[in-house]
Amino acid sequence: MPQVPTNFKYKIVGNNLITDFEESEILKDIALRIQHGRRLIIPIGLPQAGKSMFIASLIAYAFKRKSDGKDGDNSCNFSHVFPKEYSGVKQITNALDKNDTLPSTRSNEITIIDLDMKSRYRKRPIHITLIDLAGEDVERLIGKREDTEGTAAKIKKILAACVAKKAIFAIITPVESGTVLGQRSDFDTEEDSEMKSFIDDLHQNNPKLYNMTKFLFVISKWDTLPQRCDAVKYLQYHRQQLFTEVSSNAKYGLVPYSVGNVVGNTIIDIILRSPKNFWYTLYRWCTGQHVLPWWKRLFS
Repeated sequence: MPQVPTNFKYKIVGNNLITDFEESEILKDIALRIQHGRRLIIPIGLPQAGKSMFIASLIAYAFKRKSDGKDGDNSCNFSHVFPKEYSGVKQITNALDKNDTLPSTRSNEITIIDLDMKSRYRKRPIHITLIDLAGEDVERLIGKREDTEGTAAKIKKILAACVAKKAIFAIITPVESGTVLGQRSDFDTEEDSEMKSFIDDLHQNNPKLYNMTKFLFVISKWDTLPQRCDAVKYLQYHRQQLFTEVSSNAKYGLVPYSVGNVVGNTIIDIILRSPKNFWYTLYRWCTGQHVLPWWKRLFS
């Protein structure tokens, strides 16, 4: 892989308003990442969907696992492209060190996080760029929130730039507190409609990107579901339009996701099982290979 040029920009969490940068700067940043073979991962969720904690848990799995493998997984390793303080990860790991939740991405803010993942059993690493957008700005994209600053138009140009490299959208859709399996609520109907609106808008207004993209539906806050349930059945009962998408097209995938025990703004514990499943799925989608060889999966 070619060396990253010295002008390769990194937008640090909490200090990166879209309006503070020329549009051409952000587009150039993305173009550079594509040029250097990075796979673009774009989490999409509405406010309070759990997207910030989802990203924090991915970083926790990448950089907070014990090196001795006592957490049950030493099959892969991760590395910063640049030192942590310049990689967009520092604020997340600092918050994890203090058991603090990561503040939600602010409106009109973009965060770019770069890291590499390598299986101990495979030669091919994957080079990942996470592009994090605020839930409020996703609402602007689907027309639910007024857009007086033109943020939606800028984000659409950013997304359009992703067409040069097959992107993966992680659609974060949460379980509603107090959900009774099979009883569809107004929240379910609204969430289902709004996430489908995002996909439809992408399909209609940027069909080239849509056709080159994969979608992974992440059912967040899965641990709050009081009944045991298969994720596909949950989607069928509570996100019927998204269920139709998953059922009808091979470009869609589905994972239930639990960050762990979070009380208020304090992280009691992060369960590494869900981020592990996400990273393994991502590796398979990017390389066509499982992180583990067949014999390791057989005996693990």
